[in-house]
Amino acid sequence: MTLCASTFLGASRAPVRRERVINKLRELGYGFKRNAWRVAIFRNPRTMHVIQVRNKDDISDDWVRQALRQAGVPSEEIERFIRDCVN
Repeated sequence: MTLCASTFLGASRAPVRRERVINKLRELGYGFKRNAWRVAIFRNPRTMHVIQVRNKDDISDDWVRQALRQAGVPSEEIERFIRDCVN
């Protein structure tokens, strides 16, 4: 496996479309709560966990990993989701 400099610097490899992230959150049971200044707020009614999704078209894959990890998604599923979104 070849690592580039951006891997070491923590830079995102490719953006994920906002719609794909929102659809994944809905699959996990999150529902839209409200819009705030620069984000849309989604909440899971079972766990009361809240995730804020920025109001821009492309979201970094690092942010997606972090948000889905907090939502309790296994690492393998997160990586598969990101790979499917980028390809």
